[in-house]
Amino acid sequence: MVHVSSSQISKLQVTSTLTLGLLTVASFLYQHSGGFFDLLNIGRIVLIVAFLVSLFMSLRGIPENQKSQSNYTKMLICVLPSLAVLFAIINTTLPEIGHILVKGGEVISFRPAIYVKMLLDIVSCVIFITLLVRFMKRKQWLLVGIVALLALVTFWMAMEEISWGQRIFKWETTGYFAENNMQNETNLHNLNTQVFQNALYFGGFLLLVALPFFRDHIARLLRKVKTLRPVASLLPSAWILLAFAAGMGFIDPHMSEAGWRWSSILFQTIATSAILAVFTYRAYKQRDARAKNALWSLLAFIVVLTLSLYFRGLWDQDSGSPTEYIELFIAFGITTWAFELKSRSADRDWLAANS
Repeated sequence: MVHVSSSQISKLQVTSTLTLGLLTVASFLYQHSGGFFDLLNIGRIVLIVAFLVSLFMSLRGIPENQKSQSNYTKMLICVLPSLAVLFAIINTTLPEIGHILVKGGEVISFRPAIYVKMLLDIVSCVIFITLLVRFMKRKQWLLVGIVALLALVTFWMAMEEISWGQRIFKWETTGYFAENNMQNETNLHNLNTQVFQNALYFGGFLLLVALPFFRDHIARLLRKVKTLRPVASLLPSAWILLAFAAGMGFIDPHMSEAGWRWSSILFQTIATSAILAVFTYRAYKQRDARAKNALWSLLAFIVVLTLSLYFRGLWDQDSGSPTEYIELFIAFGITTWAFELKSRSADRDWLAANS
């Protein structure tokens, strides 16, 4: 019998996790055109599940709980999953109302969701600029570079929402954008709407679900490299996962040509449910007070996902309406994270531990 040491097992597990992860990421641009039970679709689901199982086996435990949470934080943990369920029920039973809430329909002359997202992105941008100034005064140049990039990205997102002013000033689309933009607008994301959407949704998944859950593991890794140690102070707290994960369940219905057919969206959907389930189980086993919140977030996510997949009323109203909801949650999540970073940046003890 061949005996394998624990260090060899650890290296084998890390290698298998990285290999499965790379294969999963490599499949992200694949769009499945067949049925759900096609062999190719079952194969990619098996790959995703194998990667997640290997990942959870490699990275155990749950993120450390904050010593104290503000009333605002506690409210978001309870309210946002409930709000996601409420929106999903409205979209299912009263799709006309669900359409009006995000697109305006024939009742409102503008698209409410666009301006809400723009406002949230602008607020995020302003906060990142204030952080930029603060980190410059402290000569924390790595953090300066990161928040400068975040400020640029959120400003770009805000301008894209209003087509760089076209939705307000109503100018006519001409030239390259008239010929290539899918919605005949002056913006970049509608040159290939699906690719930009997939990137946004996966980025939202990373920020609001994956990073909060694996934050302690990532922080330990970053602190091993002196240059990267300050980056640990930017990781989102675990409570953000409990508050925002349910909103990730808003996807296109199963009969559409988008949604789960894209491997990146299929992955983030399976991964979100798996992370919430693992968080709930581990918190319960450890008698962690967050077990109930995690369970509610998991149930809310399942409800939102199920209603989004199997009821097409909102999608029939406008094929772009269902995903407006996930984009609203992502925009609000970014703003919430920005406020959290602003609060941390004023805490000298926190920064000292991550510098």
